[in-house]
Amino acid sequence: ARTRVLSADRPSEALEYFSRQLTTGNDSTPVRYGLALSMIELGQSAEAAEMLAPALEQYPRQANLNLLQGRVQLLAGDKAGALATLGKALNAYPRYAPAILAYADALMTVGKPEEARQVLISHEQALGVQTETYNLLSQAARDSGNMAEASYQMAKFMDTRGKPGGPQAQ
Repeated sequence: ARTRVLSADRPSEALEYFSRQLTTGNDSTPVRYGLALSMIELGQSAEAAEMLAPALEQYPRQANLNLLQGRVQLLAGDKAGALATLGKALNAYPRYAPAILAYADALMTVGKPEEARQVLISHEQALGVQTETYNLLSQAARDSGNMAEASYQMAKFMDTRGKPGGPQAQ
């Protein structure tokens, strides 16, 4: 479902697909997840929360559902709820890089760059594996006033991301 949403030419295209699935009787967790993610991409966080609720009731510990719920909460302005949801997901799955990155990103969003930095550097699964980790570390260092580390982490981000059309990082 996530791949379909993120690879669609337009978020509304994925929304139409998953809406058709739901109206034809396919009320499955992947369909609800895809609909909720499509709605978020279209800025419909309240509708996304409604769509996601039954899936969360059925699978309360499913990591990706919780990560999406945290994103919905953050977009709706519920910073404390988002941090609690994402923190719970990270505690349940401490080695799951998407949970690490989602929690760190939420901490950055709510203005807690040093806490985000600590989360990223204390979870080795985020280091060296995820290019986005270096980007978040750079932002956290910048927002904390540590420009030397910000520059270093941005250089790591650029190196791991590679240069389009040029040699890629190994």
